[in-house]
Amino acid sequence: IRDFVPQAELDAFSKDRWDSTEEYNTHRRAWQVGPTAYPGLTDQEYCKAEFTIEDLEEAKECEEMPGIPMEVAWHPEEEEFEKLWPMYKTMEDFYKESGWRNIESWFGPRGGYGDRFAWQVFFGGDASGATLHWHGPAFNNLYVGTKQWRVTPPQYRGLTGMPARDAQDYLDEVEPDVTLGCVQHAGDLMYIPEYWGHSTLTHAFTIGAAVIVPLDYHRPREISFLFVHINRTGGASIIKLLRDRCPNEFLEEDWGEEHSTFHTTAESFINHYGQDVWDKVHTFTIVRHPLARQVSNFFQLVGKCKEKSGLCKQRQVPESIQTNGIDGLTDDEKINAFHEWLVDMYAAYPPDNPKHYLFGSKAQGNQENASFNSTQTSWLVDHNDNIVVKQILKLEEIDDKIEEIANSIPCLANGAGEPASNSRSKAIEDQKAKIQLPHEHEAPPYPDWKRFALNEKTRSIIEEVYAADFRNFGYKWP
Repeated sequence: IRDFVPQAELDAFSKDRWDSTEEYNTHRRAWQVGPTAYPGLTDQEYCKAEFTIEDLEEAKECEEMPGIPMEVAWHPEEEEFEKLWPMYKTMEDFYKESGWRNIESWFGPRGGYGDRFAWQVFFGGDASGATLHWHGPAFNNLYVGTKQWRVTPPQYRGLTGMPARDAQDYLDEVEPDVTLGCVQHAGDLMYIPEYWGHSTLTHAFTIGAAVIVPLDYHRPREISFLFVHINRTGGASIIKLLRDRCPNEFLEEDWGEEHSTFHTTAESFINHYGQDVWDKVHTFTIVRHPLARQVSNFFQLVGKCKEKSGLCKQRQVPESIQTNGIDGLTDDEKINAFHEWLVDMYAAYPPDNPKHYLFGSKAQGNQENASFNSTQTSWLVDHNDNIVVKQILKLEEIDDKIEEIANSIPCLANGAGEPASNSRSKAIEDQKAKIQLPHEHEAPPYPDWKRFALNEKTRSIIEEVYAADFRNFGYKWP
C-alpha cells in the first residue's frame, strides 16, 4: 500500500531524530551485524566486529566477509515502543493511527494474540537485505530508503544463506515464471501472507520494521486432522511432510505449561479440543517395534547429554557416557551400554512407579492423564483406556503406506512440497508423482536394533513393560 505510513512516524525514524537519542545514535551505538538478518537460521556467523549505522551507510565491509553487505535486525521489547514510536501515547493509539493500523482493521481486535506478535526493526546499507525465506503472515513498513522485493507462492518458497542480491538474481534468472516483483519506497506498507517466500534487496541505506502475526489470529482455526506423534517412531519425517504440503491445514500450537501438538497423546488432544472435534477429524499415528524404539531412545538421549545433562541424569544415562559420549565405543560396547542402561531404567522407573512414563519418554505435559505410561498404546487411548486413533501405521511399513494417509488428508497429495522445477508444467507433474516421505535423520550411530535382542534380561524387561504394544500392534520378538 503506497504512502500508508504517517509522516510523523517517518520523522521518528529519521537520522536527525535517532542522533538525538542515546539508544539509536547513528555514530556512537555499535550493532551486531551479519550477512543476513538472522545468520544462525542458515548456519552462518555474525561479523566479529560491530558496526555503527554510519558504518553501514558508508558500506563498510566485514573483514572476514569481504564484498558481502551487512544487515542488522533486532526484536524491540515493549518498553522500546515509546522510544521508537513516541507520537503514540497508548498501544490503542498505536494500533488505530500508526502505519500498523491495518492489522486490527483486517484481522480484528488483537486481544491476547498481541502478546504473540513478533516485532523486529532492521536496517542495512546498499545491496543488503533479507535473503529468500518464509514464515507466518507479516506486515512490513519501510521508513527510510528503497527496497526491491521478490515474492514466490508457498509451493515455491525456500530458505537460503546466499546474499540477498544473489538470491534475487537466482529467482529472476532461474525461476522467473513463479517470481513476483515490486519496489517498496519509504512510507509504503508491504503485507506478505503466510508461507509465501520472499527476499528483499535494498537500494542505498534503509530502515524499516516488521511484525509477524500468529496464524490463528487472522483466520479461524479449522482442524481437519490430528497427528499423534509418539516419540522415536519416525514422526519427525511425517511432520516435515505435513509442513511442506499442508501448511494451511497442519495445526501446530502450544498450550498450558508443557503441552504442544508436537508430542501430544490422544487423551490430551481430546481434553484440549473436545470430544466432538476428535470424533470429526481424521486421526493417525505411527508405531514402532518396542525394542527398536527403546534402542533409539537410548542413543538419542546420549546425543543430548552435553547440552542437557539434567535430562540424561534423570533418565539414568551412565556418567561415563554422559561425559565421554559413545563415539569411541565399539558396536559390542554400545550394545552392552544399552543393556546396562535398560536395567538401571527399570530399577528407577518400574511399572508401578508414578513416573514410569520416563522409561519411554519425557512427560510433554501428558503426565496429567492417568492413562499415560511408557507404552505407545498409552498415547493412543482415551480416559477409558480404549484406543481411539483411527489410523495406526507401522514405521517399518511407512514408505509403502504413506499414500494411505493421503487418502484421508488430501493436501498431502495436492501440495507441491519440494522446491520448484524450471517450469509450471513440470511442477504439476511433480505434484502428481508418488508422495515421498522425507527422512529427517541420518543413519543412526549404533548397530542394527535386532542385534540388541540377544540379551535375555533385556527381552524380559521389554516384553513386560511393552506387553500392550506387542499385543495391540502385532509385534513379535525378533
